[in-house]
Amino acid sequence: MHHIPQIQCAIVDDIRYVQKNTQDTSVLFELIAHRNERHSLIITSNQSFEE
Repeated sequence: MHHIPQIQCAIVDDIRYVQKNTQDTSVLFELIAHRNERHSLIITSNQSFEE
């Protein structure tokens, strides 16, 4: 995570491919929390809200 702050805008494309286990979710949450209010973060998903 040390080199991530240098990136102005990070893109997580199609978040549905992130496995829904505790470790993967924790890493994703850490990324979002670390970038919050500092740099841009774009997250996309092809999943509908119902899924």
